[in-house]
Amino acid sequence: MKDRLLVALVLVGIVAGAFALHVFFLLPLLVCALGFWEWWPLSKNPSCTPWLRIAVPVVFFVIPAVSFLGLGNDRGLVLVIVVALTDTLAYVIGRRFGRRKLAPSISPSKTWEGFLGAIVLAPTAVALGLSFFQGPPLFAFSSLVILSLMSQLGDLMESKLKRHLNIKDTGTLLRGHGGIMDRVDGFILAAPVAWLLSGVLS
Repeated sequence: MKDRLLVALVLVGIVAGAFALHVFFLLPLLVCALGFWEWWPLSKNPSCTPWLRIAVPVVFFVIPAVSFLGLGNDRGLVLVIVVALTDTLAYVIGRRFGRRKLAPSISPSKTWEGFLGAIVLAPTAVALGLSFFQGPPLFAFSSLVILSLMSQLGDLMESKLKRHLNIKDTGTLLRGHGGIMDRVDGFILAAPVAWLLSGVLS
């Protein structure tokens, strides 16, 4: 737990520093590079089919990174906050109130209570402090709910991949957090959807 908290604080510092220095665009490029580096040994897993070797880095890293770059600094930061809050709230609510398993065959620790609680509370928290899209408030809040949902579905996609490869973590780079893929799985679907939603109002 101590390692997990320390790494989380470092990650928050990196994100805040990148935003303050106006180099936020470097983060998806860095994640993309580290993701490819982490995926290379995993792609040699006997259970990894040829199409998975190609599809995983494209779906998990390239598409989210390109989508993230298209959002710009402000909307990109909001997306990071939504995904981080969703992940944290789903974990906390699930541990405290979780009774019904969400997808026991894919991710035994996830619960419906954590899943639904994060979808409601994460967008609410963001909406109270930030303006996501310059549009009607109802659309903006609905967009945040959709992004929270997409974040958790991306998490399940990555859990399904780990089950298929029969591994617990995707790497050891982030102590207490699993690998890079474990930390950015919330962006797999959320980043492209955020980019699409952003385009609707542009």
